[in-house]
Amino acid sequence: MLTPDTTIEFLLATKRIRVRTHNCLCKARLWTIGQVLASIAADEDLLRIEGFGRKCLSELVPLLDELRQSVAAVSPSPAPPVLDRWQTLLARAYEAATSGEDAVAEHLRSAYPTPLSLHQAIMGESAALMQKFRGSDKAANRERTIVMRQRLRQFVQDVLAGDQSEAPMQEVVRKQYAAQLALLTDHLTDYSPQDTLEDLSPARFAYAEEQFQALCDEHLSRFHQFRLRFMQKLADGLAFHYPGKLQNLLSVRAAYTVKEAVIAEVERIAALSDAEFWHERTARRHTFLNEEQRQFVCDYIAQYGHEPCFFLLYHFMLTAESRDERAHCMYNQRFGIGCEPKRLEDIAKAYSLTRERVRQLTSDANIRHLPVCQTPYITAGDWQRYDALWREPFIGEHTPALMEILQREQLTGSHFAALSFLLSALPMSQHELIEVEGQPLLVSKSIACQESWERIVSALRQCSNGRYTCDQRVSISYLAACTPISFQSTATLIIVYLATHIYGLPIEDGHIVLRQNNVDVISELEAILAEAGKPMTLAALHEAFAQRYPQHRYSHDKANKLISFLHRSKHIKSIGLTGRYALDTWNINTDTIRGLLKKQLRASDTPLHISMLLEAVKEHYPNVTTGSLAASMYDNEAFVRMGRGYYGLAAKSYDSWKPPAKKKRSQERESPYVQGWLPFDEEP
Repeated sequence: MLTPDTTIEFLLATKRIRVRTHNCLCKARLWTIGQVLASIAADEDLLRIEGFGRKCLSELVPLLDELRQSVAAVSPSPAPPVLDRWQTLLARAYEAATSGEDAVAEHLRSAYPTPLSLHQAIMGESAALMQKFRGSDKAANRERTIVMRQRLRQFVQDVLAGDQSEAPMQEVVRKQYAAQLALLTDHLTDYSPQDTLEDLSPARFAYAEEQFQALCDEHLSRFHQFRLRFMQKLADGLAFHYPGKLQNLLSVRAAYTVKEAVIAEVERIAALSDAEFWHERTARRHTFLNEEQRQFVCDYIAQYGHEPCFFLLYHFMLTAESRDERAHCMYNQRFGIGCEPKRLEDIAKAYSLTRERVRQLTSDANIRHLPVCQTPYITAGDWQRYDALWREPFIGEHTPALMEILQREQLTGSHFAALSFLLSALPMSQHELIEVEGQPLLVSKSIACQESWERIVSALRQCSNGRYTCDQRVSISYLAACTPISFQSTATLIIVYLATHIYGLPIEDGHIVLRQNNVDVISELEAILAEAGKPMTLAALHEAFAQRYPQHRYSHDKANKLISFLHRSKHIKSIGLTGRYALDTWNINTDTIRGLLKKQLRASDTPLHISMLLEAVKEHYPNVTTGSLAASMYDNEAFVRMGRGYYGLAAKSYDSWKPPAKKKRSQERESPYVQGWLPFDEEP
């Protein structure tokens, strides 16, 4: 019959269990069948033991049932058996150690889900109890580690107290619990420098590395080979051991000095608050910032968790003159970092260089050779925090992602042309710098190499440079249709950005609106006359045209610029030499004086006297006189003087016509010579 004191060795010797089952129970510090029964609430709990499988369970379950029956037969009293009291004691101590909703309690419940698992940890190696608390908040790990050790110590104390009053333990178990209690009491607050180093945040660890290198340079400058061999990294410096006998004792002494200094520095860095740490780190790393700028950097880090890379890069470039870096100074002056942009000629004159040499030094091809590109302000890993910006298919001055970053980092007034060159030099940037109509644009390399990009730019350039006499609309989807289907969504974004911010074309309802940029001057002049409803002079036409189109170049020129358009019109006619213009639909005589004269003579078979011609012309030209009318026919080959004030056309024959008889002078009231309209060689 089995008893609680039946050992596992006895069960193996009697071949009631296999070797594997025996080894798993011994590894779990369960030496008797009674301990096995006391450590579980159900038989399935045994499966939590490492290496203990279903086959081992099938061997042990009959033995546990037999033990329960034997214990029940021997002790029928209502008092709880020893095994039940032991199990109750473990459960009560476990509940006290893992109660609560704090991070330490959750960690203990996760690491030790049952009283048995915690009991096994106590019976196991001491190093398991001295493990540190591993949490995401590294600054609180040290305090939580101490709290976790206090709870484990309380569990051991509760179990040992119950051993004396409720459930006596075996001697081997009692000794193990007592040893673990002494260990936890003596090393409750122990925290090694390596532990402190592991709990540092990545930023603090990197800062500690920098301080370590500074201490090495300060104390080990005469022992450069020694430093390179033994103390390459901060962790090596803290966990430094000296194998064998070193010949240079001074080097050993110096190395120990550095180690002690590094330990003190790590403890100091770990004790700093977040605000103190970031302020100290910013002051030491970014010496070119003033106090206000350093405070902005610290506040930015506290809010966003990383340094403002754009802000630091921009202000680092601003200090180029104080560092006497000629390449940086020329770059700043060309693209307007901290000053107004200057011409290449002015920069070349200031540095005694040629214009072409300045262009080469500040061009995209040489931007990677600037000193700033070898500094952390370009190579810093914090640039990866701007992943939302790098995912953009293109980056322009008005890209929302970039505008949000620049506004957040107080750089809204910075020159994008200067930043674009530097951004293209970033290691994580997958964008290529392209100039579109003289404006920089960072385009993803996968897009810039496609023919679709050239098609989009070419189509928008044609739309921008076209001449339109009225408003027109071009569908954006129509322009994007010239690209592959997989690229059309990106092409639509590119078209909208280029049209809006590069070519200045408005967008309405998914269409590019092409505003009227070319005036049909002839049609406008005809419309002006039609609205006026009466003949107008050239000056009046010019004034009306300027009122319609005040920005047109002809509105600011002289009125004579419109004469050529008036003559080319099919519907605008000049009213003789009066300087007035009318539409041909008004039925207004627009002939000249000579045209009217020809018209009258053509309609007559005989020559006409100048008085008759004057009467016909005065109907249209009231200011004409007999003298001016005679002068207009005097030197023109189309007219023939027939004598006595009669005129005819040279193209007609008047052979049968005879002039009327000559009047006597006494019969004339006034001499025609006095009137001044007959030449003196003519006889009336």
